Amino acid sequence: MSTTTVTTAVAQPHAGPRIPVEHGVPRPGELREAPRPPTIVVRELGTGEEQVLDDVFAGLSDQSRYLRFHSPVPRMVPAVRRALAAVDGRRHVALVAVADGEPIGIARCIGLGSGRAELAIEVVDAWHGRGVGTLLLRALRDRAVAAGWQELSAEVLAENDAVRALLRKVFPVQGVERDGAELSLTLPLVDEWSWDPADLLAA
Repeated sequence: MSTTTVTTAVAQPHAGPRIPVEHGVPRPGELREAPRPPTIVVRELGTGEEQVLDDVFAGLSDQSRYLRFHSPVPRMVPAVRRALAAVDGRRHVALVAVADGEPIGIARCIGLGSGRAELAIEVVDAWHGRGVGTLLLRALRDRAVAAGWQELSAEVLAENDAVRALLRKVFPVQGVERDGAELSLTLPLVDEWSWDPADLLAA
């Protein structure tokens, strides 16, 4: 099981030690260290870890659930929970981001056959805009390449600008098809270290 540990660069209110002041003068003996930034660990979700799914789902607002599942989802029904927890490391791979022991996001791929897999991601609202989605997607991209997939697909609501921008950041080459309010994105997996410039000339 692969694990990636990252100390986040989340901005803190104080760059150095906190110094309580009274009329601009520090009070003696009350020097306190500033809070350390959280440590984020990305690891594979284990089979049957339904509590992790519940914790992340609970951290999603109604709007985030709508954008993730494309419809209002007030609660996760048991059948969906079991399906999302049924990872096997081959056809169904999921990565979870954990901040100081608390699950804060999940990204997954489910194989579709012929070297293709479908991608999905969710990050709890409290961690939006703090790089967690990028961290998860980059780790999932590398895991997908290691699993032998050549192409990922993602179904995204056209109004979901944040996820569309996130996917463009990690997968700069995309194919896009629109069907009403939904976009079908095709994300080729390219090994940046093995491509041959001659392939471009042969195209």
